[in-house]
Amino acid sequence: MTSLLHVDSSASPIENSVSRQLTALYAERWPGRYVHRDLARDPVPLIGPAYVTLGTRVEREGAGVLPADAGEEREWALTEPLIAELRAADVVLLGVPMYNFGVPTSLKAWIDRISFPSAYDDAAGQSVLRDTTVIAVLTRGGAYGPGTPRAGCDFQEPYLRAHFGKLGVTDLRFVCAEMTRADDIPGLAEFREMKLKSLAAAREQLIAMR
Repeated sequence: MTSLLHVDSSASPIENSVSRQLTALYAERWPGRYVHRDLARDPVPLIGPAYVTLGTRVEREGAGVLPADAGEEREWALTEPLIAELRAADVVLLGVPMYNFGVPTSLKAWIDRISFPSAYDDAAGQSVLRDTTVIAVLTRGGAYGPGTPRAGCDFQEPYLRAHFGKLGVTDLRFVCAEMTRADDIPGLAEFREMKLKSLAAAREQLIAMR
């Protein structure tokens, strides 16, 4: 039975969130094990100094290092369940609205915490995530695709591509809906047709992936 880890990071409720609506479209008929993590409703605590100290020691001494004090034990207790969730997933579905040209703070906090040194290395030194599929559903209020005036302001997809590549993910897929604010920002009204086409294409991609 395949396992899906569904991570939403939008600060908006589903009725106002295109990213939540799109990830729900993919997840609603998932046939296997399903875990939903809502980073807005249940935010991951920011990493603290004890996390950094423990991680640095692991990098120096190896994966067998144990927490040395109460602070490190607390940080590991917050971190280990998130790593276990990710390791157990066959498919990871991320809902990622663009906030200020990048990813939401809630998602960045999750990424910082799961990115613990050696957390995904197997006995042969390979990443256990090499067979994991990651689907990142990106939503943008404007247009940031290749050839658009703001293409150089997209720090959303390049960041996710670099991060999950570093963790060893080789099957990373992006689904993108642009101009999602065309209905409510007067200056974007002329792009409503572009919004509808982009949203329809994103839905078709997600349905085809299920």
